[in-house]
Order: sequence, then structure tokens, then C-alpha cells
Amino acid sequence: MSEHEKYPDLLANAVQNPTEEESLLLNPTDHGWLNDADFKTLVDRRVKLLLKSQVYSKTYPNGEIWQVFPEGTKRMHFDRFGNQVDGERIPQ
Repeated sequence: MSEHEKYPDLLANAVQNPTEEESLLLNPTDHGWLNDADFKTLVDRRVKLLLKSQVYSKTYPNGEIWQVFPEGTKRMHFDRFGNQVDGERIPQ
């Protein structure tokens, strides 16, 4: 049994026993077999939940890498030249 939240809208769209041909076009999940659009929705929802509870790194187009914290602050980890920085936490 999965520990993840189940989403009724995705459960309603899921195929429970796909044919072999259908299974080639669907993504197996704990909700059943989902089409690409519903699978993307499921992944997006679960990633958002993870990002609210875990520290992660985000790379910006200028090359800076920041650590992002769940309470809404961030700290520069590498500057745009690749030098490690011990920056202070600032609001996002």
C-alpha cells in the first residue's frame, strides 16, 4: 500500500486493468494506469508536497546555485562563477 495521498479526480480517470496495447500508452502508478496528462498532474502535486518539507537546490540561469528551505528562505551556495559561497539565509 502506498503512503502517498490519493487524488479522487485522478483515480476516476485511471484505467485499472488495461489491455496490453493500452498499457503501452499509459503510466503505471499507485492510482492505476494514467495517461500522460494525468501522470504529469500526479507528479506535479507530489513534487510540490516534497518541496514544502525538504531542502533542495535550485540553479538559476545566471549559474548561481541556491539552497531553498521549507520555511521560505534561501541561501546562496555557489555564485555565478562556480565559487562556493557561505551566504546568509534570505527570504525568497
